Amino acid sequence: MTEKYLPGTNDTKESWRDIIRITEMNKPYWHKVVGGPVKVFSVFYPSEDDSGKTKTAALTVKDWKSSVFSTLAEMDRRIQKSKIYERMGTTSEAQEMARQVRSTLDPSTSFHCLVLDKKDEIPLVHRAEYKKSVRDKIMDMQSEKHIDEHGNVINNYLRYGLLIMLWFEIMRVEKNDSRLPKKWNVEYSVKVMEKYCEKFFGKVKSYLASDFPKKINSEGDYTIITPTEENTFNLVKLGILSLDELSAIMNSDYDLLELTKPMTYEDAIQKLENEPIKLDAMDENGNFKLPTWKELKELMVKNRLELPMVVGDTPRALSPSPAPVKEGIMEELDAMPSDTSFDFPPKEQKETVPEKELPKGKPKVNPLDEMFNDISGKKEKDKSKFDSLV
Repeated sequence: MTEKYLPGTNDTKESWRDIIRITEMNKPYWHKVVGGPVKVFSVFYPSEDDSGKTKTAALTVKDWKSSVFSTLAEMDRRIQKSKIYERMGTTSEAQEMARQVRSTLDPSTSFHCLVLDKKDEIPLVHRAEYKKSVRDKIMDMQSEKHIDEHGNVINNYLRYGLLIMLWFEIMRVEKNDSRLPKKWNVEYSVKVMEKYCEKFFGKVKSYLASDFPKKINSEGDYTIITPTEENTFNLVKLGILSLDELSAIMNSDYDLLELTKPMTYEDAIQKLENEPIKLDAMDENGNFKLPTWKELKELMVKNRLELPMVVGDTPRALSPSPAPVKEGIMEELDAMPSDTSFDFPPKEQKETVPEKELPKGKPKVNPLDEMFNDISGKKEKDKSKFDSLV
């Protein structure tokens, strides 16, 4: 039976492969962000395919500190730290190295967006995955304040404009830091492509860059809903989007929040039953992906940490109802430096968030400068495509 969704995600295998990732060195990616960014926490772990070959599996988790691997990741960090202190003593250098220890099983953070690609001959909405540094630079550029011809900072206006107005050039480039291994010796260059959006520079009120709800309708009316007013302007009339780009957005069936929704605890356990962690997996160079796997295996067996695992050709089955691992089961690790306990992550609790009512009877205003005052705002809620676009 073919699985509809890629295990550990809410994506089909095809949609996961279609995500744009900034991976090629020195290649310019030209994007306009039309949805997101949405923060995503993922844990990547070694497993094996049907033929017994090592593969990387993924879990989408709620946050960076809680997943089904939290206990195992903390074990891994403590073992790594103990080896540092055994080798180097308690010197300041050893303490600094210990502070920087991470586990392969710690969640990683990325940001998912819906974007238009300037290189598309026919506009199409894509899903893109950005590193935190790329997301931070994009959001900082949106919030950057205008500087006039005399060098004065004008706090009331944005230097560039809102995300929906801007095209960005994003590149993965070499960092030129000889201390770093090659795979880490990279950084990301992010620039506003000024020739496509310079008419908006210094024309947009800075408060509109705050995280307010936004929506767009089929006629291109774009509304920013603040606590006191609704600001509406037309994306096509202002030259922010072409008709084809607007059509691509309106016809897109992406639901970014649904696609990036974290797995439940039960779903994660089910995923591990189907794709157990392979503790002694090796990379293409013959190095263990989990260098502390022997110690981890011993602790898992000794303390009955019932996660599905494979070592060599021997699987360890998951018990039907695994009992949570209690505090204090790691006595042999008590002497190792640690900032966290070994609490097993509890089952996910659903949070109830009270709904907020939007203020009624808000005035409509045009958020741009007087050069756009001849373009009246429209409000057609029945034609709205997204409750929150960017």
